Amino acid sequence: MTNKGLSKIGLRLLDRTTDAFPRFGPRVFQRAFIGLFGNAWVSELFLQKYRRVWRRMQKTLELRSFPKILVTADVCIGDAVLISESVRAIRDEFPLAEIHYVCNRTGGQLVEGMPDVQVHNIIQGERGFPTKDDLARLRALVEREQFHAILNLGPFFSKRAIGTSVPVLQLFVPLAASVLRAWNSNGPRHLSYIARQFMADFFSTRSIGLESKLNTNSVYLSEEAV
Repeated sequence: MTNKGLSKIGLRLLDRTTDAFPRFGPRVFQRAFIGLFGNAWVSELFLQKYRRVWRRMQKTLELRSFPKILVTADVCIGDAVLISESVRAIRDEFPLAEIHYVCNRTGGQLVEGMPDVQVHNIIQGERGFPTKDDLARLRALVEREQFHAILNLGPFFSKRAIGTSVPVLQLFVPLAASVLRAWNSNGPRHLSYIARQFMADFFSTRSIGLESKLNTNSVYLSEEAV
């Protein structure tokens, strides 16, 4: 899913439908998404593809004493806060990594005090989509920091949009499928919990199921934000 072609048309249509029919629109989208990407067989097919890419990226990261990893989140404020919990799983996997987090400007102000993470709240967004200026700021950041890997959890940041030769792992579709499957099966419904669990399961290379349990839901908010 990227900010172009059918994805752009479909998501703009969803945006307008949700405005007009706030109860009906999201339900139709959720059912359609679960039926396609949330299907267990299709999800596993996608995951195998992404894990092959990940194994290549992992070899590069293992050669670095202190790898630099960039995580890009969704454009929305709430998602910027809730998806930030996935960074905890990344930190567990790479305790010596320098982790950067790109997210919505306002959401970033809420989580910018995350321990051992450099938060770049540079995405302004317009009706849920990044602007040209947003993408320009993101490309400038990537060029300046010279990351070793980029983990993308946002639907509108394609590798071309980021504009880099750095390996980019596009994880938005399997993450979204995991979230919707959890909701559909009456599993843990808190997005922060699912985001962290998804990333931990992905790194472990076991199936992204709902059987692995974390200790608790949690969201980091700085003292200033509260």
